Amino acid sequence: MVHLMEACLLTALQAYLLGSLLFGVLVSKLFYHDDVRLHGSGNAGMTNVLRTYGKLPAVITTIGDVGKSVVAVKLGQFIFDSLLSGTCAAAKACWLVPVLR
Repeated sequence: MVHLMEACLLTALQAYLLGSLLFGVLVSKLFYHDDVRLHGSGNAGMTNVLRTYGKLPAVITTIGDVGKSVVAVKLGQFIFDSLLSGTCAAAKACWLVPVLR
């Protein structure tokens, strides 16, 4: 039970931290030395990056935003697999023993 709570907390924490990365702001700062939130709608999303800086920065922003979502899911899967592997192995062993009798 403790491992399940640890896995949930670690997964939530890493997803929160990855979600706090604003690729629209990163792209605008790296390429244009400007903050995209100061222009257009004031959002750091792909649409405002597209309207303010063009297609290439918008594509890079989209790839970054989708990529951080994929990384969050894969990291969550890794955390659950590594922390719960012993629990799952014990559960499988307990289930198999009565079946083999």
